[in-house]
Amino acid sequence: MSALQLRMSGIDIIGSIPWGTHFCQLYQTRDDLIETLVPYFKAGLKNNEFCIWITSEPLNEEEAREAMREAMPDFDEYARKEQIEIIPYTEWYLKDGAFEYERVRDGWLEKQDQALAGGHDGLRLAGTTFWLENYLWKDFADYELEVNNIIGRYKMLAVCPYSLDKCGANEILDVVNTHQFALIKREGAWKIIESHDLKQANQALRAEITERKRMEETLKESNQQLDLLSYTAGKLLTSEKAHQELERQVKERTAELEKANMELEAEIRVRKQAEESVKAERQRFNDILEMLPAYLVLLTPDYHVTFANRFFRERFGESHGRRCFEYLFGRSEPCEICETYTVLKTMAPHHWEWTGPDGHNYDIFDFPFTDTDGSALIMEVGIDITERKRAEERIREQAALLDNAHDAIAVRNMDHCLIYWNKGAQSLYGWTVDEVLGRNADKLIYKEESPALTEAKKNVIERGEWTGELHQVAKGGKEVTVESRWTLVQDNEGKPKSILIINTDITEKKNLESQLLRAQRMESIGTLAGGIAHDLNNILTPIMMSVQMLKEKTADEQSQKLLNILEKNSQRGANLIKQVLSFARGMEGKRTPLQVAYLISEIERVIKETFPRDIEIQTGIQKDLFMTSGDSTQLHQVIMNLCVNARDAMQEGGVLSISAENFFIDENYARMHLEAKVGSYVVVAVSDTGVGIPPEILDRIFEPFFTTKEQGKGTGLGLSTALAIVKGHGGFINVYSEMGKGTTFKVYLPAIKTEIQKSEEQFVELQIGNGELILIAEDEASVLEITKATLEAHGYRVLTAGDGAEAIAVYAKNVEEIKVVLMDMMMPIMDGPSSIRALRKINPGVKIIAVSGLTENSKLTKITGDNVHGFLPKPYTAERMLKAIHEVLSS
Repeated sequence: MSALQLRMSGIDIIGSIPWGTHFCQLYQTRDDLIETLVPYFKAGLKNNEFCIWITSEPLNEEEAREAMREAMPDFDEYARKEQIEIIPYTEWYLKDGAFEYERVRDGWLEKQDQALAGGHDGLRLAGTTFWLENYLWKDFADYELEVNNIIGRYKMLAVCPYSLDKCGANEILDVVNTHQFALIKREGAWKIIESHDLKQANQALRAEITERKRMEETLKESNQQLDLLSYTAGKLLTSEKAHQELERQVKERTAELEKANMELEAEIRVRKQAEESVKAERQRFNDILEMLPAYLVLLTPDYHVTFANRFFRERFGESHGRRCFEYLFGRSEPCEICETYTVLKTMAPHHWEWTGPDGHNYDIFDFPFTDTDGSALIMEVGIDITERKRAEERIREQAALLDNAHDAIAVRNMDHCLIYWNKGAQSLYGWTVDEVLGRNADKLIYKEESPALTEAKKNVIERGEWTGELHQVAKGGKEVTVESRWTLVQDNEGKPKSILIINTDITEKKNLESQLLRAQRMESIGTLAGGIAHDLNNILTPIMMSVQMLKEKTADEQSQKLLNILEKNSQRGANLIKQVLSFARGMEGKRTPLQVAYLISEIERVIKETFPRDIEIQTGIQKDLFMTSGDSTQLHQVIMNLCVNARDAMQEGGVLSISAENFFIDENYARMHLEAKVGSYVVVAVSDTGVGIPPEILDRIFEPFFTTKEQGKGTGLGLSTALAIVKGHGGFINVYSEMGKGTTFKVYLPAIKTEIQKSEEQFVELQIGNGELILIAEDEASVLEITKATLEAHGYRVLTAGDGAEAIAVYAKNVEEIKVVLMDMMMPIMDGPSSIRALRKINPGVKIIAVSGLTENSKLTKITGDNVHGFLPKPYTAERMLKAIHEVLSS
C-alpha cells in the first residue's frame, strides 16, 4: 500500500486508513458523535476530499454545523465552496418517506463521481442511524453488507454511527459483521473492535501450531543428519582422496542444512507472530465480551456453563462448574420447562423473556453454536430490560389516562409529524392511530396554513406555549373548530424535542354562539329600525294632515289628483313604517285559543284559486292537532307570506306543501337550537321544490329590507314581519334549503296545555335498545354528537360517519353487526340518496332511516324509492328518533 493511498482519518486511535475503508461507531451520547465525526470531517476537508454528513438525533443539521465551526474557524469558507454537505436523514435515507437501499447506494456512487469531477481526491461520508426503526433493520443490514462488499473498489471513506441505546446484542453483532471494524467507548477511551470470527481465529492458530511442530521435527532430523555426516567423515580420514571427497560433500550438505535451518527459523518466527496475533485477537474478542452491556453465556447440552462474561458473573456469581439449574435456582434437576433448550430441538434461534433470580427482566436470544472441537453448544445473550419494562408500564398507564380524556391529545415532532394520537383525537377527527402516525399534521388536519396556525408554531418555539382557536378538517372533509393548547417539550439538554397539543372541540359551542349573535344582530336591527320608524312617523304625520287640509281648500281637478297621489303614497309609507315597527317591537294582537288546521284550510282555498296551475298544492294535517293561542289574522299573514315566497321560488312550477303536526321539544332538541324551549309545539311546515336559497345569504333572509327579488317586487319586510309575529307568539322559525331542490320553513308555535296533553307529556315512554349497533351518518358535528350520546344512553351501541363515503366504509367493515343506519340526506362528498344505493349493493336487506330537514316523506320516497324503512324529520327529538328506530327494528 503506497503512502498516496492512505488517508488521515482524523481519529487518533485509527490513524491513517486506505481508500475503501468502511467502519462503524457505537455511541451513547451526542458528545460521542462530536468527538469522532468533527475531527473525521475536519481531516477530510483539509485532505481535499468532498464530505457529506447525513444527520439525525441526537445531533441535528444545525448543531452539526455549529460543532464544525467551533473546530474550524474557516469552516464557512469550505461550506461556501460547497466542499461539504450537511443534510437531515429525511432528505437522504427516508426521501419520499421510505427507505430504498438501491437508491441510497447509487446516491453515494453519484456523489463520488461528482467529487472526482469537481477536482476532489475522493468522497468522505457519514450517516447517523438513530432514525432506524425495527421493521427497517433487515433491509438496512442487507444494504450495509452490500456497501461493505463494494466500497473497497472506490475512493470513498465511510463511517456509520449506531446508538447503543437502540441496538440489542443481535443488532450489535450485525453491525460489527457488516463493517471492517467498529469503534466503541469504554472507560472514557475509544477502542477498536475487529470483526474476525473467533472460530476462524482458533482454527488458524491450531494450523500454525501444527506447522510449527512439523518444522521443528524437520530441523531436528536435519541436525541428526549433520551429526551422522560428521561421524562418517572421521572414519574416512584415512584416505586422502576419500577425505577430500567427504570434505566437499560435508561442505555442500552443511550449506544446504544451514540454508534450510535459516528458512525454518524464519518460518518459525512468522508462525510465532501469527500465534501472537491470534492470541491478541482472542484477547480482544474476550475483552469485547467482557465489556458488553448484556450477559453472554455458553451452555452444553447437559446444562453446564462453559463460559460466562463479566455482566453475567456480576449478576449471578461464579458457576464453579455447576449446571445452570443448580447454579441459578438451587435445584437438583432441570426445570420442567426450559426455553433455552428449545434451540437444541429446532436448531434455530429462539427469542423469549425471562425474570431472573435477581428480580430483573431480561430479553433473551438463544442461538445454536458449534465449539472449536465440533461439539454442540448454546450461546445465550440476555439484555436487561427491567427499566424499559417499567417505563413501558408507566407509558401504558399514562396512555390509558390520556385515552380516557375527552379532549383530543396529540404529539408532533419538530418536523411536524405525528408521534402520538389518543382515543379522544380518534373520536374527534375520525382517523385511527395507525392511519396518522408518521404523517405531517399540517397536511392532515388543515386545509391551508392559516395565520392562527403560523402564530401557534412560532409562539410555541419562542415562548414555549400557545393557546387559541383553530379551524381544522376531520376525516371526510368535515370542518371542526377547536380550542387548542400547544406546549413545547424539551429533552434533557433543553433542546426542543416535540410539541404536545390538546384540542377541545368547540364546534357546537361556536354554532350556538353564531345563533346567539344572529339573534343579537336581529335585536340590534330591530332597535335601529324602531328608532328610524318613530322619526319617520313624526315626519309623515304633518304631511298627511296637511294633505287633508289642502284637499278641503283646493277645488280644481288637477290639484285634487296631485293631492290624491301624495296622500296615497304617504299612506303607503305609513303602512311600511307600521311593518317596520311590527318587526322592531313585536306584534301585539288579540290572543285566543286557535286551531291552526282552520287557518291552513282557508289558505289552501285561497292559493288554489290564485296561484298558477302548474304549482301543485298539497296539505297534511295531524288528526289530533294541538291548539295554540294566537291572533288568527297575524298567523294567517305569516303562513300566507311563506306560501307567496314559495310560489315566487317556483317560476316553472312545482309542489307547494303545507303541513301541521304536534311536536314535543325535549332537552336533546333544545341543545341544538338556542331559541327552543322544552315543551309542546304545533309545527306548521311550508315546503317548495323551487330554486332554493344560497347558503351565503341564509343568515340574512329575516333582516328588514333584505330581498333577492327584483326592484319593485318586494320590500324585504315579509319574512322579518313573519318572524316578529311568531316571536310575539312565543315561537320561532327554522329554515332548511338546498340549491336546486327547494326550501322548507317550519313555524313552531307553543301549544295550549290541555289536561290530555299534559298527561301525554308526563307518561311518554322512551323506547330502550338491547345493545343493537346503530350507524349514524351526519356531517353536522353537534347533531352527530348529541344523537350518539342519546342512543348510547338508551341501550344502543353506536358507530359514526361524517359523510356518505365514510358511512359506506364503516358499514362494509361491520355489515354483520349494524342493525339500522340513520342516513342524513344532505352530506358532503357523497349525499344520502347515493350512499343509500351503495349500501343496498353491499346488503340488499340493510335497514335505513332517512333523515332530512327539507323534504317531506312523500318526496323522500320519490328520491329513495323503496330503499328506506323509515323517515325522521330534522330536527328531531329523542322520543321521535328512538321510536323510529324501534319501529324499524321490529318490522
